[in-house]
Amino acid sequence: MKKSIITAIAFVTLVSTGYAQHGKMQDKHPKQQGIEPRKHPKGKMAHAINMTTEQKKQAQEIQKNFHEKLSKLKSNDKITMGEFKKQLASLEKERKTNMQALLTVEQKQKIELAKKRADENRQVKSVAMLERMKIRLELKDDQVAKIKTLQEQLHNKAKAIKENENLSSMERKDKMQQLAIERKNSMQSILTSEQQEKMQQFKPGKRQAK
Repeated sequence: MKKSIITAIAFVTLVSTGYAQHGKMQDKHPKQQGIEPRKHPKGKMAHAINMTTEQKKQAQEIQKNFHEKLSKLKSNDKITMGEFKKQLASLEKERKTNMQALLTVEQKQKIELAKKRADENRQVKSVAMLERMKIRLELKDDQVAKIKTLQEQLHNKAKAIKENENLSSMERKDKMQQLAIERKNSMQSILTSEQQEKMQQFKPGKRQAK
């Protein structure tokens, strides 16, 4: 992850991302799944957008207030999961609004520029990844075209999920997991069985037998 670009985006999207890994969520209460504790802005993150000491202090207060309300919400056993998610989304939206209210016009412009650069980096990585797949899996032209279209469709769907402020972090996590399943199924329909097997060998952590 590259320093200022990622950290600046992390501040403005304070409650838009940060989904806990699925394996770590298994032992948690349903009301805790998908909710990852957030640290107050500090260090490189605060430096990336030149936050003042007063801004950092106010940000800490906003975080403290959010977690107090969240703790109270999680302890309420009388509400349904649906109502819990609805209230959680409201709390997260409130936190994000309060955080953004701390920023100056210049700081917001820096964040927008960082988001633009991050999207450009994503596009470059997508092109590079597809080119590697084309060579390693010996993809045909029609397969390349289908995968390219799939990449853009999934990106647009993921972006819509992250930007939907009516969704709680739990709901975003669920939808992103569904998107991962959609990607896997779509790739299986595009690639041959042999290509799928080859692709597994190139995944991180996979080693080819010597």
